[in-house]
Amino acid sequence: MAGAAGPLGVRGSRRVSLASCIAELWAEHRHRRYLGPDDTPHPRPGALQLVVCDLGTPKAGRECSAYSELRPRRAAVGVPAEAVRFIHDAANDKAKGELFAACRDGRVAVLVGSTDKMGVGVNVQARALAVHHLDCPWWPASLEHFVPTYT
Repeated sequence: MAGAAGPLGVRGSRRVSLASCIAELWAEHRHRRYLGPDDTPHPRPGALQLVVCDLGTPKAGRECSAYSELRPRRAAVGVPAEAVRFIHDAANDKAKGELFAACRDGRVAVLVGSTDKMGVGVNVQARALAVHHLDCPWWPASLEHFVPTYT
C-alpha cells in the first residue's frame, strides 16, 4: 500500500484526505466535555477518533508502512503529536492498558491500529467520535465490529 497511487492517481491521497478529516474533527471537538467514571464532567476535554488500518501495518525490517506515513502527517495538520498514538507501540498488556486508559481520559485524541490489535477488549468507546477505515478489512465481521448498535 505504501507509495501506491490512490484515487485520482495521487500518491498517498487517502492518507492525505484522512489526515485532513482527522484534523477537522479534532479542531471541531477538542473542547467537547465528557463525563468521568463518577458521572461528573471530566476535567480534560476532547473526543477520540479511531483509525483502522490493516494493510501496511508496521513490521520489523519494513521501512515504509501506512503507519510511518501517517506519523509525520499528524503534526502537519495541527493535531498535537502527543495526542496521536499507535497501538503497535504498546508492546505488552500493561502498555495497552495504559494506552486505553489515556484514550478514555482524553490524553489521546487519535488511536491508530489494525483490526486485530484494536478488536476485542479495547473499551474506549465513551469518547469515540469517529472510526476511520483507511482500508477495507478482510472479513465483513471485522467491519461490523466497529459499527455501533443502538437498542
